[in-house]
Amino acid sequence: MKKLLSFILVLILAPIIAGIYGIINDQITYTISPEYYTKFKFVQFNLMERSLGKNIGTINSPEIKLENPRIGVSIVGFLATWWVGFIIALVLGALGLFHKNYKLILKDPIFYKSLYQTFLYTIIVVPISLVLSVITALSASKLKIFSNINL
Repeated sequence: MKKLLSFILVLILAPIIAGIYGIINDQITYTISPEYYTKFKFVQFNLMERSLGKNIGTINSPEIKLENPRIGVSIVGFLATWWVGFIIALVLGALGLFHKNYKLILKDPIFYKSLYQTFLYTIIVVPISLVLSVITALSASKLKIFSNINL
């Protein structure tokens, strides 16, 4: 019974946590590029049809203007990520339901080795990909790559 209650709790909390992550991530992204939201994400998530904004562009090239764009960004961030938390909760929660004893995992040296490798991979790969993406974006900007694309 305890495991079932834990599973239900994980099913409730994981989408909320994923949604909060999406909200924070999208707020940062909006600060960097508001056009990504006004010309793409607000349209994709139909914020105009939800009476949150109006189209100031054309029918072929819509641009949604919201009274408070940060609220719209929060809505987009939550809606784009909550379901990932739900899927993760389903998988991990189901594994937790069927695993006999988590204390056995904590005694297994392979668990700690995999945890270490995951941590090491994250510490190495994330900064490298961040630097490479910034270099690529700056290079594309200087070379005027993608400058003829209208969103």
